[in-house]
Amino acid sequence: MSRYDDIIDLDRPVIPGHPPMDREARAAQFAPFAALTGYEEAVAETGRLTDARIQISEDQKDILDGRLNMALQTGRPVTITFFVEDKRKAGGSYETCAGRIQSVSSRDAAVIMEDGRELAVDDILDIQF
Repeated sequence: MSRYDDIIDLDRPVIPGHPPMDREARAAQFAPFAALTGYEEAVAETGRLTDARIQISEDQKDILDGRLNMALQTGRPVTITFFVEDKRKAGGSYETCAGRIQSVSSRDAAVIMEDGRELAVDDILDIQF
């Protein structure tokens, strides 16, 4: 004989003036809750991959300088691959933008595109015509 044999077959109690709860609402009472708020977001952020910045050689920098000067002199459209640092974790990602170079700011060490976008010279990996 178990501890609950005396109550196992009893009907559910009915409280006058209080309607019974539907199955979905009753089940929601026992559903798991987020005891650690933000945990799922933290796990997702940790799992998000970033790229490391590629260090280019002096020879590659000379090649990029030549391409930059040619783009400025000819006004030809270019595609620039550059590094964007991640704001939340180490590393970042490489992006590309296409267009014409408007000018180069020696004060800010930045390439200014016609659309107003500024790219730090140190972040540029490649310039293609």
